[in-house]
Amino acid sequence: MYPPLGLLQIGGYLKKNGYDVEILDAPLEPNPFLYIDRICKEKDILAVGFTVKTGPPLLFAMQASYYIKRNYPDIVIMWGGVLPTSMPEEVLRQTFADYVVVGHGEESSLAICNAVRDGKRDIEYPGVCYLKNNELYFTMQGPFSHHHPADWDILGDKINAEQSPYLAALMLSKGCPFRCSFCYHQNTLDLLSPQTQRWFPKPMETVLQEIDTLRARGVNVLTFIDDCTLMNKNRVKLLSKELRSREVYIEQCISHVNTLDSEVIEEIAPFTQQIAYSIETVSPRLQKILNKRVSVDHVKEVDKALARNDVNSIHNFIFGIPSETDEDLRKIIELAVQLRQINPYLRLTGIFCIPYPNSTLEGWLIENRKISITRDLRILSTADMYSRSISPVYQPWITDPDDKQFYEDFYYLFDAVFASWFNSDDERVKSLLKVKRLARLFEPALGLEPVPGKAPYLLDEQLQAPDTPYPLVKKRFLTDRVG
Repeated sequence: MYPPLGLLQIGGYLKKNGYDVEILDAPLEPNPFLYIDRICKEKDILAVGFTVKTGPPLLFAMQASYYIKRNYPDIVIMWGGVLPTSMPEEVLRQTFADYVVVGHGEESSLAICNAVRDGKRDIEYPGVCYLKNNELYFTMQGPFSHHHPADWDILGDKINAEQSPYLAALMLSKGCPFRCSFCYHQNTLDLLSPQTQRWFPKPMETVLQEIDTLRARGVNVLTFIDDCTLMNKNRVKLLSKELRSREVYIEQCISHVNTLDSEVIEEIAPFTQQIAYSIETVSPRLQKILNKRVSVDHVKEVDKALARNDVNSIHNFIFGIPSETDEDLRKIIELAVQLRQINPYLRLTGIFCIPYPNSTLEGWLIENRKISITRDLRILSTADMYSRSISPVYQPWITDPDDKQFYEDFYYLFDAVFASWFNSDDERVKSLLKVKRLARLFEPALGLEPVPGKAPYLLDEQLQAPDTPYPLVKKRFLTDRVG
């Protein structure tokens, strides 16, 4: 599990400005409500903030907000994160949240805490949204300007040493310059800088401050979870230089395929385990709907360069896009087979298409299909965005029971063949491959050679023998088979 990185940044900024901060990471607590009771009784709590997205985290935030308001009515509740940024008014009207923070939360959260401390409830500050006399009040954020480092000390003894160093997730930037129609960034960035800058690199001195904090804890393998880690070549070279000087490895980073080429890959390959980027779809028609143009030829060239440099890769596809055809899915399978032939160890995953509320993709759906996503938070809280089942909440255009079953079976087969490393003894796989429609789609994959053993984790040697000279001389797992 990754740590609550956004809350460490917000909490660090609050600490810097004189507030004590406690973080409840609900999955780590046997009973989060007992934790809430203990903290609220032991300390003079001014405000509680939740970072919220749809699915189970939304359900917990709704329940916990109700619990706090019922038992500790003087405590102010503020919500932020992906869902409140997309649906601030719905959150204020359907939950016990007093304020919604729209967009980046560090400075807005501090403004709320300062106002509440001083006895004020009307807060005219960028990014702060609230109801007064049943009317919505909101001040739009201006262009993003400040990065605040995560404060790892807030976690205290909650850091799981057995999971170290993989829990050490960092962000080198915020935002994204690409405008994929399904992405939550669209909602946030249109509120911050609709016509100007959309990618905000964190100053390198701030990045290095966080890295040095983790190194002091004995962590020298990091995961970068921002969407555009490798966005700028000059910045990549500077980062490479600093990581080498600190003898730090990258477990995984994420980027857009259009930011990757041989020069970037070769710069970071000696100390990098894996690079992830999403492909989504091969169909130019569906790429237009998703507003994500990806060249198949470039994808293959990038994966060849990764394999040559013994960097593994992981890619994501989207299934169930409105107007998708079997031919579109067949082209995904054909590309997946080609990528597996380039690197037998790469991992390909899928997700069902989700038009996030108020996203550009939902706008397309409303215009072309007269369908929208529900604004009822109770319903959104029961639907897991990453479910392997077609949901009437997130895929309301898939209504035929046969189509629903087809997509769920397709997902299972795709995962079995390309993500879980095909198990020939899987009885469900055998059964599904007897279905004519699925057999035709997966026919290109049936001749794939079995994966040659367990996927190598190229940093295992360094982790098991930390005295190995830096940088790790990788065994040629990938290159030997790619040629």
